[in-house]
Amino acid sequence: MRRRTLPAVALALGFLVSGCVEAGLFSQMKTFQGHTTLRSPTPPLPTATIGSFLDAATEVGKSMGYHVSQLDNSNGTIMLSSEGSMAAGMLVGSVSTSTIQVALGDGGKQIEIFITQGGNYGKGSQEEVTKTLNEFRMKYAEKMNECCFPKEQK
Repeated sequence: MRRRTLPAVALALGFLVSGCVEAGLFSQMKTFQGHTTLRSPTPPLPTATIGSFLDAATEVGKSMGYHVSQLDNSNGTIMLSSEGSMAAGMLVGSVSTSTIQVALGDGGKQIEIFITQGGNYGKGSQEEVTKTLNEFRMKYAEKMNECCFPKEQK
């Protein structure tokens, strides 16, 4: 009796999983981009290097589930990427990708942050991009204040 139920359960599970994947593949894919600029009225510390700013971006990105996918120290840019899991893609058809690019300008006094997110199930929406951009911007500004700018005198 037990040997007969195992193939039936495996077959039912296979149909269930394949149905979820098909439903996910037919869900609408969306992509949205966002941008913000951070400006500092004070120059960075003399000890702050391009590497200091890029290291801060790396640390913040890793805390949010991103990894470094491109680094250009000579131009002061870094790109951080995050992709959805293969398991989610295979089981429920969920697809997502996200990149954050940080570009330094004016000796570190101006920092451009660009984000692109895409996916289904709301992953590429304006709301998701705005949420991620604001989270990264706040954490990055905090990290830069620790490493790269003079502390306020009290």
